[in-house]
Amino acid sequence: MHVVEEIAVSKVDELRLAREAVELPANMAEYAAFVDFLRDTGVLDWLRSTVLDRRAGAYELVDVVLFMACYFSSSPGGTSISGFAKSSREFGNELAGLADRNAWPGQSSVSRALSSVGADNARETAERLLLCGARLAQRSTMCEGAGYLDGQGEPWCVLHWDVTIEGVRHRALPESAELPEAHRRSEELAKPGYSGRKRAEAIFGRSIVQDSVTGAWIHVDLGSGNGSTTDQLKCAVASANEFLTTRADPNRPCVMVCDGVSGGIPQTRALVEGGLHVLTRGLEYHRLKTSNATKVLNGSMWLPVQDSGSGPKREAIDFGSRTIHGKKVRIIVSRFATSGKKRGAGHKLGDWQYEMFYTTMPTQAW
Repeated sequence: MHVVEEIAVSKVDELRLAREAVELPANMAEYAAFVDFLRDTGVLDWLRSTVLDRRAGAYELVDVVLFMACYFSSSPGGTSISGFAKSSREFGNELAGLADRNAWPGQSSVSRALSSVGADNARETAERLLLCGARLAQRSTMCEGAGYLDGQGEPWCVLHWDVTIEGVRHRALPESAELPEAHRRSEELAKPGYSGRKRAEAIFGRSIVQDSVTGAWIHVDLGSGNGSTTDQLKCAVASANEFLTTRADPNRPCVMVCDGVSGGIPQTRALVEGGLHVLTRGLEYHRLKTSNATKVLNGSMWLPVQDSGSGPKREAIDFGSRTIHGKKVRIIVSRFATSGKKRGAGHKLGDWQYEMFYTTMPTQAW
């Protein structure tokens, strides 16, 4: 006598056996749209052609990107990769099939593949995805009529560059004669450096460029330790110029508003070399302490600066100019009244707190 063991069949398996369509959960709709985006932009074909090498074989980059895209777009905060791998397994055939893949990766294969991703793989993939996303955002109907006009009514492209220091905590690693030698995956990315108020044994800098109209990131780069502002800006400017060539009006003037890290000189030099306009904070406050500067500060007609109304009322003047990399750069000085201690960035003289900025934007237009 043979005993037939009953095998539990899920509702999804029943639909597959009946050759009926399987509907994905609502929280995976964004992933489905993302796959269509990759296919329409040609990025999916490029991902299929990129292989991650490792000792015991190779992984295709497309499987890693698809899995992580679905993980980040459909999982609530705090969900682990292993937890998502288990929950997504039920719909694995459909998730893989949307991108013409034969199988949905499991947690162990994703973990091994992620360990094979090098900095060059991550950087190139990020650049391609961000630029494609930014181009798509430009074509949206919501952004068609949005933009910036200068004082002469001419349209401008406005980008923002910022760098943020992120900290990495080095927790104790298990040690035993039976265990392999400990290796921290963050060693390639993070190095010791000045972390500010963050508690961290190592840090890395995240440099981004954002399109101010669409809000889309067009560039992201990671640098170990405190990084090199000059190198970060060189990559940022290259991505900005590539982004501008894809616009319907590539000759439209562009200004990049930069974080004032390192005093503004590296930003100004990099943007001038790259053919873009710059607006950044400066730190040459010694220029305000000369007798001639005092005459300019006290005798100039200060013009009000528009703001959100949430802070002190500011006013500004053209303080003069200086030459950086063969380009005339305007020095703008703003001020606001304060009777107490210095607040935030700037330099306090008497009852005024002054802030300094560099820009190459023309005086007539701005």
